[in-house]
Amino acid sequence: GNTDGAEKAGTYSVITATGDEVADKINAVASGVKTIKVIVNGGTVRLKDKTVKTGGKKVILIGRNGAKYDATTTASASPDGSFATANAIFKNMTIDFGVQTFNGFVNASYLEFDDCTLNGMMTYNGKGKAVFNNCKFYSKDYNLWLYEASSFEFKDCYFQSDIGKYLNGYRQQAPSSAIEFILENCTFEATDTVDKKPVYIKSTAGTEWNVT
Repeated sequence: GNTDGAEKAGTYSVITATGDEVADKINAVASGVKTIKVIVNGGTVRLKDKTVKTGGKKVILIGRNGAKYDATTTASASPDGSFATANAIFKNMTIDFGVQTFNGFVNASYLEFDDCTLNGMMTYNGKGKAVFNNCKFYSKDYNLWLYEASSFEFKDCYFQSDIGKYLNGYRQQAPSSAIEFILENCTFEATDTVDKKPVYIKSTAGTEWNVT
């Protein structure tokens, strides 16, 4: 996504924060601001357990000095709703999802990951488009479930899985239209000797997929 275009005066804010300061600094931004660019200067961001005013906004998190985002949970079916109805863009960050099922970012309007490392298994990937550019995925299980978004785009990504299963196209409810799935110039590697398809596309609940 293009985050460098012209913005109306008073609707764009740039803040710098360490990981543990991000929530408070986002909440301190004026309510009329539509785009918040956060330079995360090291440390770990965890918004899941806090109330963060991101709804309806574009939030861009740009990692510096090894910045991380913690989206893990100790319980299944407890995803991170910090970006519900927001457009969230992560750049140059390490994002940890853990091993529990149904982790990820629930109800985000748009998700984009550029030059990020994603550890663990991500299930929830927003209601709109999910874009991954030049990302690295590492997991002991699936890297990602194609569970919630309306479309998926992977470009120049690397996937490593201990069990040789990478992308799981599973839905519990049929979407209103076919799901777009784009995979371009990606590499899949297993840590064990396995012979499995890198992408499992399933027609559960009558789901239709457009694969390119």
